Amino acid sequence: MSNEDQGRYIRYAAPAPVEKDEIESIRGNAEERRLHELAEDWALWCHTRKYIGSPKPLQINSIARWAAPMRATASVGRDGVMDAQMQLFNTAVMAQQQGLGRQAFLLYYLNRVRPVKLIAGALSVSRKHVYTLVSDFRADAARSMGSLEQAAAETRAEFQAGRLAYCTED
Repeated sequence: MSNEDQGRYIRYAAPAPVEKDEIESIRGNAEERRLHELAEDWALWCHTRKYIGSPKPLQINSIARWAAPMRATASVGRDGVMDAQMQLFNTAVMAQQQGLGRQAFLLYYLNRVRPVKLIAGALSVSRKHVYTLVSDFRADAARSMGSLEQAAAETRAEFQAGRLAYCTED
């Protein structure tokens, strides 16, 4: 076989497929992208809070060793501002029921476990189902956050109208 023929018959191995990030798999849905960014901001915010009840990272089997360390960025720092929106989202996340969705959400955002197939293996579901669980849980938490914001606005309006008063001990 000549050198020219040899080059035609050599098969070159393709690189392994790169794990797509969830933000790329959203396919341009602006609302999903906004919720993803909210959840990413919440995860960073949780790592700057020490005493206000942010959820603890999950310890499922040996998956915790794959968790990427979350570092506070220069804009937030170790003592980030007390953001009311993040507190509401944290309350909404904490209020959601226990289940696969919550576990997948916390492993994906709070523990930063990558690649997603590690989460799928730990929860015994498919990789695509992990994204569905995370997306559904994120949407449920955002709806709960909206309800909390509405209730807070109504209470604030009642205080301003004078229908509610602070409890004082006299």
